[in-house]
Amino acid sequence: MKHNLLLLILLIFGTMSCKEDNEKPIQNEDSQLTVYEKNLTGHRWTLTSQTHTTPQGDVTEYVTQSCTNDDIYEMKVDKSWTYEAGVKCNPNDPQSYGGTWKIVANKFITVRTSSGYTSEMDIMELTEKSL
Repeated sequence: MKHNLLLLILLIFGTMSCKEDNEKPIQNEDSQLTVYEKNLTGHRWTLTSQTHTTPQGDVTEYVTQSCTNDDIYEMKVDKSWTYEAGVKCNPNDPQSYGGTWKIVANKFITVRTSSGYTSEMDIMELTEKSL
């Protein structure tokens, strides 16, 4: 009887420890993002203005056209992004497209999946409300 009880106790504890060893913690993709990256994700972004600076230091400010005010950009935690056009400036432009994004040394880099076009922008400010 003592032998059966001891065997039962060993079997129960052995099963419990095996179960713990086999369980893997669930990885949340969001937990692997930097603060900058977290500020980008979970929001629907609209373009309000752009500033371009040449290597020579010339600065050009671009104000968005009315047809781009309702375009939506969304960065996702899996490092993909999507663009959805509202009213299109050119009817031949695609309604939507996407690609991948990353942040490297204060540069925001996007790659468009359909064309392979890469855009690299310096990050001057990145909060939950402004890029």
